[in-house]
Amino acid sequence: MTTCFPELVGPETLLSDGDERFIGGKAWNLLRLRMLGFDIPDWWVATTRVFEAAVGPHRTAINEILTGVDFACPASVERGSMRIRDMLRRADMPADTRDRLRQALDRGRSQARYAVRSSALGEDSSENSFAGQLDSFLNIAPEDVPDHIRKVWLSAYAPGALGYRHRKGLPIADISVAVIVQKMVPAASGGVMFTRDPNGLATVAVIAAAYGLGEGVTAGSVEADTYRIDWTSQLIAKDVPAKNSQIVACGPAGASGIAISPVAAGQGCRPVLRDAQIRRLCADGLAIARHFGRPQDIEWAIDGNGRLWFLQTRPQVFPQAHPHRRIWDNANIIESFPGITLPLTYSFARELYEATFRGTARAFFPLSGARIERLAVFRHLLGLIKGRVYLNLLNWYAMLSYLGGFETHRRAWNRMFGITQDVAIRKPYLPIADRLACAGRLLLVLLTVRGSGRKFSAWFERLYRKWQSAEVENADEFALIDHYEDVLARVAARWHLTIQNDFCVMTYYSWLRALCRRWVSADRPALHDELLRGQTGLASVAPYRSLVGLARGFRQCPEGRALLADTRKNGSLDPLKQDPSLAEAVEAHLTTYGDRCAEDLKLENWSPRERPQLLLNDIQALLDNDEADFDLEANARRQRAETEQQVKKALRNPIKRILFRFVLLNARAAIANREMMRLERTRLYGVIRRAFRRMGTVLETKGALSDGSDVHYLTVREIFDFCRGAAVDSDLRAVIEGRKANYRDYENNVPAARMESDGSPYLSLSVETSGESAAGNGIHGTGCSPGIARGVARVVHDPAAVTLKKGEIIVAHSTDPGWIYLLTTCGGLVVERGSVLSHTAIIGRELGIPTVVGVVDATTRIPDKSEITIDGATGVVRWQ
Repeated sequence: MTTCFPELVGPETLLSDGDERFIGGKAWNLLRLRMLGFDIPDWWVATTRVFEAAVGPHRTAINEILTGVDFACPASVERGSMRIRDMLRRADMPADTRDRLRQALDRGRSQARYAVRSSALGEDSSENSFAGQLDSFLNIAPEDVPDHIRKVWLSAYAPGALGYRHRKGLPIADISVAVIVQKMVPAASGGVMFTRDPNGLATVAVIAAAYGLGEGVTAGSVEADTYRIDWTSQLIAKDVPAKNSQIVACGPAGASGIAISPVAAGQGCRPVLRDAQIRRLCADGLAIARHFGRPQDIEWAIDGNGRLWFLQTRPQVFPQAHPHRRIWDNANIIESFPGITLPLTYSFARELYEATFRGTARAFFPLSGARIERLAVFRHLLGLIKGRVYLNLLNWYAMLSYLGGFETHRRAWNRMFGITQDVAIRKPYLPIADRLACAGRLLLVLLTVRGSGRKFSAWFERLYRKWQSAEVENADEFALIDHYEDVLARVAARWHLTIQNDFCVMTYYSWLRALCRRWVSADRPALHDELLRGQTGLASVAPYRSLVGLARGFRQCPEGRALLADTRKNGSLDPLKQDPSLAEAVEAHLTTYGDRCAEDLKLENWSPRERPQLLLNDIQALLDNDEADFDLEANARRQRAETEQQVKKALRNPIKRILFRFVLLNARAAIANREMMRLERTRLYGVIRRAFRRMGTVLETKGALSDGSDVHYLTVREIFDFCRGAAVDSDLRAVIEGRKANYRDYENNVPAARMESDGSPYLSLSVETSGESAAGNGIHGTGCSPGIARGVARVVHDPAAVTLKKGEIIVAHSTDPGWIYLLTTCGGLVVERGSVLSHTAIIGRELGIPTVVGVVDATTRIPDKSEITIDGATGVVRWQ
């Protein structure tokens, strides 16, 4: 059989049991669908014999490279993958096979286009789906098919595919891949169907549907409807968002196979599928599932004539119930703790998060609060992997699932957190009395959001004045421990108000988004963001306004520049005393905003309060930069006013107008509260920073540390246990030296943004590396501050090391509040991480800067100083 099995298999080829090893799992499933009588587009398979003919001569070298790969290290996987793919880029199928394939594709089909898909051995099996791990190519001309078959082969050795094999315990040696070439369906709509709800509802099917090609659903790049249909009752539950884009096939002269295209006007708010089509899909899907003997994950398309086509099917792979499975994601948290974070900062953040969410449980669940407080999730909301802070995502979902309506609001929570891949969890049981109490509490929180911000600010200001007057500078280690415990206890009493406000931000933002699309205009997807522009008084910009005032003071003073130069040279603020008004203004700024700087939540970083030279440098930079925008929000306020007038004209119904204004004002208030609370959090970290600076000095003086700054390589409890005589290891110097060595290794060993582990992550971590980088000069993210920006791209890794020219566009991995000093001259902002409710998005809207977040690999794909155009409404980014 091995010697006589054909290299090329057509749709009518007769196959027998055992032939799956030549055509792969995906093609074998297509064959079975064809035999059942379902409509399957014509397809051919370049079998594993073709792969062996091209790749076989390199087998020994490939396996040697794979033997040396360290799968716990993304960089090692990347290097091994690159070496193998470089070796195989010229591998080609035999000439006679190429000729036979071209003849089969060309025969009577000169205008046909094809999908080129992988069909690896074991792919689409009940244990291993390989979903998204190997490349597929759509809308390929016949003459280009052989080259794309080679690209599919190469994707079998992409980092993501190799990592998937390693994580699943599959052999990485002697990989073999067949490739399907399938005629494209001119789809009017397409998507995916799970014959059984992945969340565990055994008699419900789930269908995701989008306009155009189904690739938009599988890639998550377009808006899609979600339908849940009960097998027995045929009742349908629909989630129909506004749809603004679709994936379409390019024309014969197109530069690429597929493209994102706008949905036709008036079509976006209508369901993609009719009820009859939903029921037909469900019925056919269940028939397929019965034949295969288990629930199926099915890709489908409906052409312009209403004909239903099935493109592939595979068994649904349900997560194994591993008791210690963990998902680690740095979405959202990377904005607070970007890059390397030292143990002291991480340990304090962990304690603060635990105290905050335990307080939240007490506030929301008066009956079961004590039981919920005992959940282990509160102690393990964060993780530290290779010096980087991650969300322990399953614990976050488990905690949030106690809130009423979590399933309904899951998508909104994901938007706020910047989570791009959903996670299935089981909702916990709560007594009806608890659910009612929680619902009442949530309603009260929503109705009082404007007043709650003022109360929080007044409460924190009282505490902050008390902490400022504490004698920290002369305290011994035991007084510092008492000070820390007092601060944490007092903060824990009310810090859960920040979580309540985040709930308000998420809820009002989602409501505003929905009302804009339903009541005003479905054709303006960013209308809600336009209405949130130009908010005056946001605390995130207040430090910059104060800095601008200082710069103006020095500019207007006849001796101001000379006095600033003397002060910077002196290294202290003493020379400023020659001008009492300037000295007083600088001191006032440091008192209120002295803790705000880039990465200001890292206790190891110096703040302007501790080193005023940092503030003086910022003042000098403003005096030197005539292009800095001192009236930041003027343009944004004008644009917002115009949008408000348009909304007012569209809302003729007075009841709708009142409700709309209520939601809008509360959304603005909640967002303003969030930025104020972030500033107060910065000040809280400043209090803790000063206490541990003093702790480092005390321990250095007493000989426990070589340098006071080494205290940041220890955790809070390690320091306290050492002081109290409860330490496991009393040689702090040895502990610190070991950690410094580890952190030096971490600098050049960056973990993936999202990872999984079974058991301890340090023993079982699996890296979800991306596949081969996308090509081209366009990329798509999440638009969150409308407007078109064109200019020079500046890839920024360190905001302190860059000076922007007016209108240049920042491209960064993430930003934090300290970046405000850099944003004053930029024309636009492109960020790899973040969400529509992240600080980056809020600042972009406030300043009227077109902003796109969630742009994968932006800092590596977009060349520095290239010409770039970004659309802050649609999220499209292009460069040349």
